[in-house]
Amino acid sequence: MAELDSGGIMSLVIEKGPDTPRGSEMFDNAIRNFGDDVQGVKGYCQNGGTLRDNLVHMEITVTSV
Repeated sequence: MAELDSGGIMSLVIEKGPDTPRGSEMFDNAIRNFGDDVQGVKGYCQNGGTLRDNLVHMEITVTSV
């Protein structure tokens, strides 16, 4: 679930389940959905051990937009 506030800040919750896409795909889809309107990202990432990999992907994605 993702939403964009009036200041262009995208807030999102990504919860990986057995029948969902990878978290990085969900993040990418949210960024693409809002496009150039995204000015920043507010999110929380909790996943028991691979947190660093997810943060690196998010940083790469955001800086490439």
